[in-house]
Amino acid sequence: FFSCANTEERDEKRIMEDNTNEPKTAKFNVGGKEFETSYSLIAKQEGSMLARLVSETWLKNLSKPIFIDRSYDIFAFVLEYLRHGCVVLPDTISREMFHRDMDFYGINPGDGTVKASSFALQLAELKDRRDALSLADHCLRKLSTEERYLDTLNKSDTQLTFLKKDPFFSVARLLNERTEMKAVFKETLAEFGMTCKEIKISSSIFIQVALH
Repeated sequence: FFSCANTEERDEKRIMEDNTNEPKTAKFNVGGKEFETSYSLIAKQEGSMLARLVSETWLKNLSKPIFIDRSYDIFAFVLEYLRHGCVVLPDTISREMFHRDMDFYGINPGDGTVKASSFALQLAELKDRRDALSLADHCLRKLSTEERYLDTLNKSDTQLTFLKKDPFFSVARLLNERTEMKAVFKETLAEFGMTCKEIKISSSIFIQVALH
């Protein structure tokens, strides 16, 4: 008991001798792997779970790492983000995985500050292109099976509606968010003499299609 108390007293004395109320480093054990970084780097993330952990722990035991049951691979890049304000993720860590853990740590990354590797980006672009082609194919089939399709050939625009239960709802919702995906979708419709004039998103998704 006295040994522990003396250790804490020595730690507090060392801090005061450094003319600061903060320790120099913060230690973490994330998923079984230990990390040590500057205390100030973590403490300045005000309102985050990490800042709260170090503020509650450092006076109790400066030498014992704070255990966090998360992926240590991702945590290494969380620290990189905190150091530089941006990060390029390797192929083994998706942006979705990284953002999930950042949310767990209570850190909100700025727009465009988290980038995937070139290979991961290529895979994401291929997926977007595939999804856009599948959606365009679905729209064309949907139009061709409706009676009003024949009227559309010679008259006005027509509107396609996607409800949440529609298997293509999640894909259609991304069209206004991903420029390249939207371009592929429009180009595919154009090959069949159609123009995507407008995409409206609410609780349902409305895609207005017209002939050239």
